Amino acid sequence: SSSLNEDQNSEFLDKFLQIASCDNQTEKILLGDFNCPDISWLSGNIIGPKNSIDKNIKIQQDFVEGIHNAGLSWLITNEKTRCRKVGNTIQESTIDQIFLSEESLSNDFKVLPP
Repeated sequence: SSSLNEDQNSEFLDKFLQIASCDNQTEKILLGDFNCPDISWLSGNIIGPKNSIDKNIKIQQDFVEGIHNAGLSWLITNEKTRCRKVGNTIQESTIDQIFLSEESLSNDFKVLPP
């Protein structure tokens, strides 16, 4: 979240991954505002250099790796879930996400405009 500092954001994502990774026999739907602007949800990769020293990029890289390791899939790939005006520019991004332990947990899904 943008209101958290780097350490708080890292701690939040670590706790999320602990929940996502526990008890592989339980079906899970996890969702929220993750504010990870450097993740391409279409490809599941980080946008930018993989060997970056930027702490925010590193946190997001670890998060994506944890999502893959937990065997989660995500529903929102290319839809924009946030729209805001920054100066004279409209900035659109995907910050909300829905993670599933089994793709069969969702059979109908639609993103509505922010």
